[in-house]
Amino acid sequence: MEANRFREEYFGDRELKEPYVRQFTIGIDHVLPGQIPLGAHYIYRRFGNILEDIGTSEFQPLPFVNPVTGETITVYDRLDPTTKLLLTNPSGLFRRYHGLEFFANKRFGNDFSVMGSFVYSRLTGNSPGDNGFGGANTPFLDSPNSLINFPGRLANDPTIAWKVVGTYALPWGFNTGWYFRHETGDTWAARVRVNVVTNFRNLIILGETAGSRRLPSQNLLDMRVEKQFSLHDGQLRFTVDVFNVFNSSYAVRVRDRFDVPGFGEPLFFNEPRTIRLGARYTF
Repeated sequence: MEANRFREEYFGDRELKEPYVRQFTIGIDHVLPGQIPLGAHYIYRRFGNILEDIGTSEFQPLPFVNPVTGETITVYDRLDPTTKLLLTNPSGLFRRYHGLEFFANKRFGNDFSVMGSFVYSRLTGNSPGDNGFGGANTPFLDSPNSLINFPGRLANDPTIAWKVVGTYALPWGFNTGWYFRHETGDTWAARVRVNVVTNFRNLIILGETAGSRRLPSQNLLDMRVEKQFSLHDGQLRFTVDVFNVFNSSYAVRVRDRFDVPGFGEPLFFNEPRTIRLGARYTF
């Protein structure tokens, strides 16, 4: 429970059902000459019996001009400042994931190995889960306003993600490895403050369909170089790891309030180039 909420009365549903995930995968795998596995898979995942605390107060509908679209929509105000919550499995909540994955793997031989994968996915629903809007102990569904502009694309939904991982044995006993990845930027949507309610301290709603906007796509490369020496009865290994080799910068969160200055401006970025040195002795 958040400390800044009004006085609350919390009730529990005695007939709670255990949340579950149903998933099935169908695919085909084949090994090419040279022991190179290939594969293609379709993945479907559905979340059921989603657990959430819902507002059981009485609400009254009010007209509100959405500054994002200019349209008049219906919002809801409580008839009194008291928040009454019921922990239950609300009907109609859903999260669904569809994914298509392709991969290939060239096992180590001739001094190198390489593995690549490509994933096209879609995560939709009206229960955001662990992305800041949902979860059993968050304000999500404390009022009907939570469902405005849902369903839509949920967070942690990169749409396209592909990666290439490889190793190569250099002369003089040096080994190298790399990890390159591309991901479509995460989803976001404009939010606005509702100023026509009286029994909510700070009511913020989605001003457009969930997941309408996306952060920039990311292309990141990590590399490792290592060298191993025999020492007495063991092995001494030195490593150099370089994360984000090209020091690429991408926004990972932006200002999503449409009604405040700086809408859409970056707030946080990915980690800059980082170099890590390591040494390990095994015996």
